[in-house]
Amino acid sequence: WTSGHGALLAAVDACGGALSSLDLSGCHLCLSALAEALARLGPGLVRLRLGGNVETETGTEPEIRALSAALDGCDRLQLLDIGTLGLRQRLRRPLLHLLQRCAPTLTTLAGFMPPALVAGGLQSMFSTGTCRDGGAR
Repeated sequence: WTSGHGALLAAVDACGGALSSLDLSGCHLCLSALAEALARLGPGLVRLRLGGNVETETGTEPEIRALSAALDGCDRLQLLDIGTLGLRQRLRRPLLHLLQRCAPTLTTLAGFMPPALVAGGLQSMFSTGTCRDGGAR
């Protein structure tokens, strides 16, 4: 862990899990630090910005699984900015599951991703009418 990763986890712990907004844009965090921070905050987060922060090319399979598990807890997001993470093949499945889980509450989605990821992740929103009832626009 570098001092930045340790500082992030210390800040997360200091908030006692009550943090509702987290902007990690451009932080270049490793997957393990991101996964651990999100696992500690998960259900309380409503705004999450991740653009440009994860070194995914060197991530191991256990780190990808840990990130996926941590993202599963972020199911109340209203704002999600994934930057270019959706273009990373290894992160598509975790991001797809995240979009499916937070589609009912999501109002803002930003990032670069293949159309199939967006369609697959948000299709329940369109089929259930959530977008007409205050969900993503």
